[in-house]
Amino acid sequence: MRKQKYSITDKNEITDFLNDSIVGILSMIDPDGFPYSVCVNYLYKENKFYFHSAKSGKKFLSLDKNRQAAFIVFKEYSVIPSHFSGSDIACNITQFYKSVHIRGTVKLIEEDNDKVFILNDLMKKFQPELGFKNIELSDKDYFKNINLTAVFELTPLNINAKYNFGQGYAKERLNNIISGLCKRGTKLDAETADMIKKYNDLNL
Repeated sequence: MRKQKYSITDKNEITDFLNDSIVGILSMIDPDGFPYSVCVNYLYKENKFYFHSAKSGKKFLSLDKNRQAAFIVFKEYSVIPSHFSGSDIACNITQFYKSVHIRGTVKLIEEDNDKVFILNDLMKKFQPELGFKNIELSDKDYFKNINLTAVFELTPLNINAKYNFGQGYAKERLNNIISGLCKRGTKLDAETADMIKKYNDLNL
């Protein structure tokens, strides 16, 4: 319950973050019964997640045996040293972040036309400037690779978002952190300062 202050429930905000991000960590149970995690590029579309895989290897075999999975998408923001909060206690160091945690079930997309549709959408996400031939079943340049590629659909059972930007900190502490970020002056520090202001309703 202590972390409830970090929860984000605005569906549009969560959707924007998921659409802007390109990599997530997919966690599953491998064929030997051990947890197994791997980074994957993904597409988020109509409240479902899509990713591709070879039709062999550990990821494919794991999901073929057990269709339950977890997925996390996150973005790291600035590390906040303890002295930014006016403290010399090591415990006060922290890092701000955005994260979305998904738990759900995975299925293999069986229909080739559906698979091609998702693969084209994946390409448009990662290469929005286009400049590639549309993926078509009838195209000999793609036919072999389409047959060798598996596309999975992850249907969420729940989606939980947590953004930590010091919500609940005293205003003086937040102002000191922002001051420290501005002095350090990296691009990420500037982004982090903006997030602190946004999620703590600070007008500085």
